[in-house]
Amino acid sequence: MGEPGGARAPVPHGSAAHVRVAMGELLWVGGEQHHWKEDAPPVLAVVPPDTPVEVRFEASRGAAAEVVYTLDGGRNPVAPTARHLPARRLGPGREEDADLWSATIPGAPAGTAVRYMYVARREGESAHRPGGWTSYVVSTAPTSLDGPRWDEAHPASWLRPAGPVFPSPEDWGSLTIYHVLIDRFCDGDPMNNRLHYAGYDPAAPAGAHGGDLAGLRARLDYIRAMGFRALWLSPVLQNWQAYHGFNVCNFLDVDRRLGTLEDLRALVADAHAAGMWVILDMPLQHMAGALLSYADDRERFDPRCHPVRFAFGADSPVPLPLPTFFRDATVRDSPRCTFGRFHRYGCLGRYDDQGSPLSEAEVGDLFGLSDLATEDAAVRAAMVRIAQYWIAQTDADGMRLDAVKHAELGYWQALCPAVRDFAARIGKGRFFLFGEFVDGRPERLGLYTGTNAGGPAACDAMEDYPLYFAYRDLLCAGGSSATIEPLRERAAASGCSLANITFLDNHDQRRALELLGGRLGDGPRRLRVALALLLLGPGVPAVYYGTEQSFDGSRDHRNREDMFFNPEWAGDPVSEGRDCFDPLHPLYRWIRRLHVLRQWRPVLARGGFVERWHDTPVSRGVYVFSRLGAKEEVVVALNSGPDPAFVAQVPLPGSGLQPGALLEDALSDLQPLPLLRVRTPAALSLELPPYSAQVWVPAVPAG
Repeated sequence: MGEPGGARAPVPHGSAAHVRVAMGELLWVGGEQHHWKEDAPPVLAVVPPDTPVEVRFEASRGAAAEVVYTLDGGRNPVAPTARHLPARRLGPGREEDADLWSATIPGAPAGTAVRYMYVARREGESAHRPGGWTSYVVSTAPTSLDGPRWDEAHPASWLRPAGPVFPSPEDWGSLTIYHVLIDRFCDGDPMNNRLHYAGYDPAAPAGAHGGDLAGLRARLDYIRAMGFRALWLSPVLQNWQAYHGFNVCNFLDVDRRLGTLEDLRALVADAHAAGMWVILDMPLQHMAGALLSYADDRERFDPRCHPVRFAFGADSPVPLPLPTFFRDATVRDSPRCTFGRFHRYGCLGRYDDQGSPLSEAEVGDLFGLSDLATEDAAVRAAMVRIAQYWIAQTDADGMRLDAVKHAELGYWQALCPAVRDFAARIGKGRFFLFGEFVDGRPERLGLYTGTNAGGPAACDAMEDYPLYFAYRDLLCAGGSSATIEPLRERAAASGCSLANITFLDNHDQRRALELLGGRLGDGPRRLRVALALLLLGPGVPAVYYGTEQSFDGSRDHRNREDMFFNPEWAGDPVSEGRDCFDPLHPLYRWIRRLHVLRQWRPVLARGGFVERWHDTPVSRGVYVFSRLGAKEEVVVALNSGPDPAFVAQVPLPGSGLQPGALLEDALSDLQPLPLLRVRTPAALSLELPPYSAQVWVPAVPAG
């Protein structure tokens, strides 16, 4: 829609006689007048870099007036950070006893968050501050999503790459991913911790703690040295008081507390220079729950729709960075049209009723988030353009699509091909899109990566929750490895991708080490076995940050520990009172060792997967598999149980390993390495200590 951004000061309350605010505030940006009327919901003004902003306001005749402003987002609105600008009288105001005043805030660089307030006083009286602070940010981010006008107004900007395009990897299946929650990783710039809507509270489990893009950028060497080739970032979009990034209130700008678009570009460029690819986490079917105020009980799902209003109205003291497309304030007298961008059914109560005439899972508000009307063609077009914008502007290499089960499949079948086609046109021929669908049935995941559902395939891969549940049962609960292969067969029959994302834990699940008994006792030994299965097994492995430093938190928010020193945090003994970037930590070194094996023997990353042995009542917890190439086979043997195991004969049908061939255990700490001879017919006899992992490769000839 392209209307200019602006921030309006709220109307003062009470009977103070010193200041009278006009029907709206006049902002003059770059010589252009912006006027926000009383009945228009405020939005956060986005001002171009180095552009002076003139503020005009009315004050009672006979008063002296000034504008007070800060460049730190209003964290500290008192001296010495607050700056004072004497205002000049322009002439009589619209009210009989008022004058019109003006003051110009100097231009500022991109990334600056400006808060300001106009103040008036009469001689001998204290200053009156009418209604608090208003805000704007200095950014190159767009404020409009309107399809045709986007291209017409900005033919050479938003959808053209900001610089040279980094090519896609040859094979995503050969990479491993480090999954990082930015707010909890490293605080590289403490000055941005309290910027707009941050919810900063480093002592609170649910508060923002200060990690940012600058901190992550400073620690790329730490991640790369472990062996990871891809980086999965938690959402970077402007959020409403949510440290985790999923309460989006502006799809078109970087969250101020994390940094700027320039910071994100620099992070991606540095990652590319280090030989890493970057994946952005994108919640593209809902927005912050703070956007809509329900007139009745939001927690109750109502198929007739709830009456709602924008939570941030004309008298709101907080400007909201909501793009004009989603505000849709041009038809305020018609609630259904006004809020046609959103479903208004209330919170969903059923999570797995997809396909029903009115699926709560697809149209309800998930955890109180405002659910977008993704079946609407205009919404779909806008979300496609948003995804394309972030690819072009950041040079990112892939996207993780949040909670795909909570929008209709047709939405993803429309969005994903359009995003892939755009990425290919600008030089990213294998742009990677993977989705999250929390379910243990591979048949449901296969609907998104195959064509069984009809229509085009949506995602390239999915987070492999079926395999996650099987791994968790085997490794943490004494389950059987016999369940894994039937699950993989069902996945293959259902159209699941071979590049599905495998994992032991993530930001929504309890830490694997906590489930394995914690960082004390046998927990770390058991985690070593789990990591060997993850990093040497099928799929694209993703390791959640902090695993390498023995983090063992439980549920939200305790599974989102601080990697950096936070003196106010006392919730997790592992990370309390220190930085946790120790490259000598045993688990860090174990992960690096597994990566070295993958690099030395590429078949462990790219080869086919064949199960060789699953456990029996007398070999509980044993799992043996091969990774196969055209001329190479590597055998991985795991014992996840507390007792030693002996398997007299592990058959190797179809193996390239010849009877009599000598193998050595490349994971052993012993020198010389233990040796094993292939039996006739092709088979192995294995002795596995408790909580152990073995990797049998052809022995290097002596001498």
